[in-house]
Formats: sequence, C-alpha cells, structure tokens
Amino acid sequence: MRQGVPLKDILAVVLQPNTEQNVMLLAVPFFHGTGCVSVLVRGMQDGQKVVLMRRWNVKDAVKLMVEHKVNTIGGVPAITAAIIQSGLLPKDHKIRVAGYGGAAPSERLVGDVKKQWPDCLP
Repeated sequence: MRQGVPLKDILAVVLQPNTEQNVMLLAVPFFHGTGCVSVLVRGMQDGQKVVLMRRWNVKDAVKLMVEHKVNTIGGVPAITAAIIQSGLLPKDHKIRVAGYGGAAPSERLVGDVKKQWPDCLP
C-alpha cells in the first residue's frame, strides 16, 4: 500500500483462490528480522513451500526459481531489482507477489515489477 497499490488490488491477490502452491524464495538470512519473521514464519503460516538460498547470487536465485516454480519473492528491494535486471528469468515465469522492505526501493521498482509481471502484487 505504501507504493500506491489500492487495497482492493491487494485483497484480490490475497483472497483469490489459488490452485497452485505458493513457493517463496528466501534469500535473506534467518537471523535477520526480514528473513525470520517476514518471510520464513509467514511462509510457514500460509503453507508455502520455502526455497532457501545459502548466499545471494542472482544466477543461483533464477535457477532455483525456475527449478522450484517460485512465484513469491521477497527481501530487500535489491533482490527484486537484480532478478528483473538480470534478464535471466524466462519471460513466461510468473511471479504472484514481490514483497520487499528493509531499505527504500527505487522510485521505478514498482513500475519495473508491473512491467515484468503484470499480474504481480508489488
């Protein structure tokens, strides 16, 4: 909502029936509040499959995203930006939710997310 996404759009994504399992990429350390509370605990609470990375690397992240059909990404804004800017993710790969925090996102990140994944909730 901070990025100007209307509440009705957020609720449409969160409340819509989803026939495929949500799969989240966890690319931040567990000891960090984002990794433990915002991503890991929420993913477990929601019954998501959580794909772990030992250390952030965009090539490894994209490989895991394709292999495990990751449809939710999160962490700091740089993670989402790096995935988009890498151009490594197949064009038809769908991301349902791209959440980020812990640092201010660039002003263009929401637009880049919506351009890359039109149905995504940034």
